[in-house]
Amino acid sequence: MRLREYVYTSGALTILLVALTGCGGGSSDDSSDGNGSLTLGLVDGPVEGAEQVVVAFTGIELKPDNGPPMEPIPMDESACDDFDSATGTCSINLLDLVGTDRRVVFSESLPAGHYQWVRLLVNAETLEPRQAPFSVESLMMRLRANVPDAPVVESQLLTDYDWYYYSRGRQTPLPLLRVKFDDPAQTRLYVDPEMSQVLAQIHRLNRVERWLYNGLHSLDFAFWYDKRLLWDIGMITLSLGGLSLSTIGLFLGIKRVRRGTARIVRAATPRRSPCWR
Repeated sequence: MRLREYVYTSGALTILLVALTGCGGGSSDDSSDGNGSLTLGLVDGPVEGAEQVVVAFTGIELKPDNGPPMEPIPMDESACDDFDSATGTCSINLLDLVGTDRRVVFSESLPAGHYQWVRLLVNAETLEPRQAPFSVESLMMRLRANVPDAPVVESQLLTDYDWYYYSRGRQTPLPLLRVKFDDPAQTRLYVDPEMSQVLAQIHRLNRVERWLYNGLHSLDFAFWYDKRLLWDIGMITLSLGGLSLSTIGLFLGIKRVRRGTARIVRAATPRRSPCWR
């Protein structure tokens, strides 16, 4: 038997789907007719600011390794909060699944073998695009649920770059949420509220490397890094200064070598004794 996990994300919600399919080739759980079993369940995490999160599912689609996707399979009617028999739409309030065991929405016998993916199909007409960014409270709720063992030291909504999250030309998203954890690596996460997505994960060693490498080589300091003209003038001035010092050092070095060479030549040349008549 083969265990696969799939994550389906809709807005602020994450649904975990666990599919168990027969792999064929002598598994003890396969039936004599060459079939295996598929069990599909849903579970949801915490979400802030919603009384109901109803999603209308239209079926389940599977893709075998050696063939085209199978025809969509209807979900188990008994697992639905509301089932439309005319369209085969299964509506489920995901908030009812928070903090509970997964709700089995499909459990059937299927041809044994390897499957590339499982898709949970959603009726797009029931969805609306999210316009507002996720709140800091909802983002922190999800982070604490996913990283329960690391205490949060500080969380702050940044409207400008800091020393470790920055971009020339201000191309990376702002504002964003910076969260500091009290873990052994002193981790900092930078989360985009628009997409509820982690943009950067900075550890203690990353911060040391930022100063020893980027700081000394690129001079990417906040007061001028996004001011290209000022940064160019500074870099050209420092480069010319380094070139001048190198030229002066080369000149002095050549001069010293020439003096030393002349001294050696004079010392090696035998002196003639004066002739007296």
